[in-house]
Amino acid sequence: MRKEVRKVRVLTIRKLTRHIAKLKAKKGTEDAVLKNHKRAERLLEEIHAMKEIKLDHVTKLALEREINFEIVCKKPAFIRRPPTVICYICGREYGTQSISIHEPQCLKKWHIENDQLPKHLRRPEPKKPEVVSIGAKGYYDLDALNESAWQSAQAQLVPCNICGRTFLPDRLIVHQRSCKPKTPK
Repeated sequence: MRKEVRKVRVLTIRKLTRHIAKLKAKKGTEDAVLKNHKRAERLLEEIHAMKEIKLDHVTKLALEREINFEIVCKKPAFIRRPPTVICYICGREYGTQSISIHEPQCLKKWHIENDQLPKHLRRPEPKKPEVVSIGAKGYYDLDALNESAWQSAQAQLVPCNICGRTFLPDRLIVHQRSCKPKTPK
């Protein structure tokens, strides 16, 4: 806390303390004395509350030597998310540690669903994109890997022969029940 702010705080507390002493010393009727004692108690509570005030981040920054409101009130530019990897089978995002657990389970589920489809809607097993490491330490380009995984997941979609929209094969059957060709006007 800045020296000037601390000084003002101390002076305010001293002034309130003097005011409390005057209120307690006042004479008068019993009601007036009781009223003054209640005021003194409230002022004492205010002093204790003033001593216990914890400063928030903005107030702390504002009480520093140089006040720059652009810095004090500026929201953070962005919050960095942890890196994620896109599954090449389903196209969903997973954490870098979770993807190794998800992929075998997703492939097993894909095989079960693919075997239940009619023969004309069955697809070949999706191929895992090649990971090209960049650098000697074995790092790889996460953006390029995610892009190729997304393309692989999108290749699994089957177009409707009526409207041309793409669906997963199991959802295509449901869609085709309600899809009707456009009537020319």
